[in-house]
Amino acid sequence: MADMLTFLQLAEEFGGTKFGPFTAAEIRLGSDPENNDIVLPENLGVLPQHMKVLLQKDGSFILAPVERTATVFLWKPDGRPPKQLNTPSAAVMEDSFSLVTAEGVRFQLLREEEKREKPTDRGKTGLAAAKGRLSIGGMIAEVKRQGLSRVMRTTVGHMWQTGYKFVASGAILKPRNIIMMVMVVSGWIFAGGVGCTALSLASQKADVKDDLKECNGDLAALGALSTEDPTIGSLTQEILGDLEWLNTLQSDAELNQAYVKELKSVFQRRDQFEWVYKNRASDFVDFSTAITGKVNNEPLVRVLSYVAAPPGRKKERDWQLLRQDSLGNRTCGRGMTSITFRQARNLELSTKLDALVQTQIATSGDLEPKKRALQETGQLAGMSIEDLNFTESEIQAAGVGAQGGYQCIFVDGDDDRADMSALAKGLAKAIGPEAKGLPKAGGDHWIAARLTKYYASDYDIEFDQLNFKAGTPNQILSAIPNDPRSPWVMQQTAETIARAVGVPCLARLYGNKDKPPEHLPGELPSLMKCGLLNLLADDSSFGSGE
Repeated sequence: MADMLTFLQLAEEFGGTKFGPFTAAEIRLGSDPENNDIVLPENLGVLPQHMKVLLQKDGSFILAPVERTATVFLWKPDGRPPKQLNTPSAAVMEDSFSLVTAEGVRFQLLREEEKREKPTDRGKTGLAAAKGRLSIGGMIAEVKRQGLSRVMRTTVGHMWQTGYKFVASGAILKPRNIIMMVMVVSGWIFAGGVGCTALSLASQKADVKDDLKECNGDLAALGALSTEDPTIGSLTQEILGDLEWLNTLQSDAELNQAYVKELKSVFQRRDQFEWVYKNRASDFVDFSTAITGKVNNEPLVRVLSYVAAPPGRKKERDWQLLRQDSLGNRTCGRGMTSITFRQARNLELSTKLDALVQTQIATSGDLEPKKRALQETGQLAGMSIEDLNFTESEIQAAGVGAQGGYQCIFVDGDDDRADMSALAKGLAKAIGPEAKGLPKAGGDHWIAARLTKYYASDYDIEFDQLNFKAGTPNQILSAIPNDPRSPWVMQQTAETIARAVGVPCLARLYGNKDKPPEHLPGELPSLMKCGLLNLLADDSSFGSGE
């Protein structure tokens, strides 16, 4: 009967390296290189003598933590949750165990049949057999094996092995996997270093040389900026190109919470934002181009452009059905940014009344229900009903492509919402860098305050009571206590920031690598930053701008 050899193999996410064969009945794991068969980095939380794997005569194993503080978890291949071991416990082949935490370094227990000597070596013993196996290739292989064994006893070596496995498997081409791999075992700058090393290895196998150059450059920049661990807030300020964003997110817990949630949603719904970064001829591009010329401030344009980037837009229309406004009602939005009548009026744009009505009312010859609908819109915007009297010829109708048979009716005439140049000019005056009643450009919370004003302008009353110099969005909106409209404004503001950060990252991670989109405002963020941001947004335990 063939002899069986014992191996321990790292899980794929930790590199997949196979250790062994082990012929002794006891395999020791820990951070002390003098007393262990497998040495792991101490900075992972591994004790000098952490655990033993004891081989039984029947081929099973005993997993034995060396002391009470030596945390070990047993994983079964059937998918059940891992179990923490406090005493020596039985295990069988293909079970796995992890050290320190359930998600820590994990090994699988393996037993394989021993390979017999080649026939040419049979009958030879001792020196004769050894000389028969001696070759230049064999010596080089042994040097590599011993060198690798020594390197693996260091943190760098352990992480290098992890990176190499990701390269060999092709997972290196998935940026999020690179970042997840390195962040398991290291911090901010060191993680970047291993990620770049892995890309370097891959450059011989795939067209990633440009990514490597960018990764190393980005790592150097990050090292110059900070040695702290990355946060969503710190990455946000770097991607949006304005240092004030970190201050804003740290100062407004409500905005930060909403933003993290929406950022995660953007990454999860990337198919609904493909039209933004893949379509080079859209109303998003037209709007971004228009406000670039009128606003003339890159950090503000980078964010403000994304009010025209709702998820899943199928077709560009002059009118859109908005399923909820600040009052919780369905309403009409006009133009590429779907601005409501109240928004346009409070932002001092030249605009005309509109109303959302059922199709049968819009297409009927009865003037009265149309007038009443338009008058209701006007009253909610603070207008006097005596000024709202129309003739049949003044009222037009437009489909909004909505389910349920709705159409927008509106008073005929010029409307800044439908004129790209006029809209950009009006927004520059109302919320641009030089706009009155707002923080000075570059000051505390200056862009967030402008987004807050843009959405709070949908208020039916009390809009003039809001002080947009008061601080963060939460501080601005708290001027009207217990206002049910505030959560809507906060949500819209958070969604726009999340699009401004997340959509360029989607373009970087999933767009055409050979022809990166040039129509998005600002420079595309780096692969490293986007991979980290995707990971952090996906993990609620990291979901903080602080």
